[in-house]
Amino acid sequence: MARTLLGLAVLVFALGALVAGCRTSDVDDANTESWTHATNTMFGTYAVQWRTLDGAPIPNNEPFQLIATVQRVADGSDVLGAQVVFQGDMPGHGHGMLREPRSTELGDGLYRIDGVLLHMAGRWIVHIDVIEAGRAERSTFTLDVD
Repeated sequence: MARTLLGLAVLVFALGALVAGCRTSDVDDANTESWTHATNTMFGTYAVQWRTLDGAPIPNNEPFQLIATVQRVADGSDVLGAQVVFQGDMPGHGHGMLREPRSTELGDGLYRIDGVLLHMAGRWIVHIDVIEAGRAERSTFTLDVD
């Protein structure tokens, strides 16, 4: 019984630490600077920055491309050879995106993401996952699409 309670306590602590580590940035303004969206991944390993490829505001119900840069927080080095995955959800509507974007590594820590479509106006929670050497970390952004 004591072992079960101890195991449960450890599980609750671990889940609490995981949730505390999953930060969501404030609502981002898509027109403020070159890298319009920036945050660290949930465990602080990677710094992820992105913007639309052409620097324009995020369009509503039109496909667009992103450019992202991924660097290691510890030393600022570029992340090469990672898999970068973009996902989006509208929690207020209970659905995600209609398309699955694809990423292409460009070198120097840059990744182009094609086929992004945020098909409705409103609040979107988007994630850029960085998968490197079998380990995944998530960055989370909140967007308001007009």
